[in-house]
Amino acid sequence: MTLQELQTELDTRDDGILRVGAHKAGGREFCALEFESQVRGRDWSDNPITLPDLRPLNDACWSSDTVRTKALLPVMVALWEWAMWTPARRQRWAEVVAIDTIRHLVATLPFFVQRGIPLAPDATLKEAEDWAQSAARSARSAARSAARSAAQSAARSAAESAARSAAESAAQSAAQSAASDSVLAHACAIWIAAAQSTEGV
Repeated sequence: MTLQELQTELDTRDDGILRVGAHKAGGREFCALEFESQVRGRDWSDNPITLPDLRPLNDACWSSDTVRTKALLPVMVALWEWAMWTPARRQRWAEVVAIDTIRHLVATLPFFVQRGIPLAPDATLKEAEDWAQSAARSARSAARSAARSAAQSAARSAAESAARSAAESAAQSAAQSAASDSVLAHACAIWIAAAQSTEGV
C-alpha cells in the first residue's frame, strides 16, 4: 500500500480526512482504524486487528483533521503489513517506539531539561521505563508545589490572578496548537522510523 493509494481511498470514501473518535458504521467519516477496516474489506471496526493500536495518535489533540491525516497516513503505510510481521519484529518495534518516545519527546520537555534529569543515550527499555517512572514522580511533586503556590497567590488576589491567567491563555493558544502538532508529528515519525529500523527482524 502506498501513500498515494491510501489517500485516494480516503478521498473516495469521504472528504479525504481522518477524524477523531469512533464513528457510525457505514458512514462517510472515519478514524484511522475504521478507515483501514474498510480498505481491507472487513466489518467496520476501530479495533487494532491488522495494525497496532493507532488510537492514541489518531485521537490526540491535533489542530485540525487535515493535519491529523497528513501525519497518520504515512504511519499506516509504514505499518500496513503489521499482521505479517514476525512476533520478534513486533516486539522490537514496540521497544524502539517506547525508548525513542521517552528519549526524544518526554526527556526533552523543559521540565526535565531544566532540572537536569537526563536519560542515557543508550538506555535499554528497562532503564527508560525506570527513568520515566522517576521523572513522573518528580513532575507530580513539582505540580503539587506549584498548585500550593497558585492557591496561595489566588487567595491573595483572586481577580488579578484569574485575569492574568486568562490573558496568558489567550496569548498562547495559537502557539500551543502548533507545538502540539509538532510533538505529535514527531511521535508519528518515531513510529515510522521504528518500522524501518526493524526490517528483517
